[in-house]
Amino acid sequence: MLEEYAHGLYHVLVMSTPASLPISFALHTYLVTIAPNGSIDRFDVFHSKTLHGTARRVGYVYHNALPPEEGLRTLHGVPSPRFSTRVIGVCSGAAGSVACALHDVVGGSLDSYPYTDHYAFYPGPNSNTYVQWRINQVPDCTIQLPWNAFGKGFSPALQ
Repeated sequence: MLEEYAHGLYHVLVMSTPASLPISFALHTYLVTIAPNGSIDRFDVFHSKTLHGTARRVGYVYHNALPPEEGLRTLHGVPSPRFSTRVIGVCSGAAGSVACALHDVVGGSLDSYPYTDHYAFYPGPNSNTYVQWRINQVPDCTIQLPWNAFGKGFSPALQ
């Protein structure tokens, strides 16, 4: 799936996978960046601070905890098959483009996210809050998360 993105450009992909059963109607979104040199990175928020022991992590925010195209497990907390993933938003461009700006924002410091130490499935903050927050850092980015990306509209006033 990721092979189709041209080298020499910046790409930021919003990827999604269903949340684990029984709430698989909800989406878990995450960000994948592809640099002009072809390097690929994944940025997620997970519900636990103890997952994926070898990944770089700040609070609930993970860098490269899973391969870019690997979905969540169908059953939470037990070995089970993984859901598939799909691209639900793409921003691509050369140096100086919106894609370049978004790539830099996403690849920036993990601890710049204001909710690194807070997680709640509903109303958030969660993975969808993180993705929406990163998108909002680049006002010209037009990627929109779908209705079932619960937490995308999280605000501290909702708590």
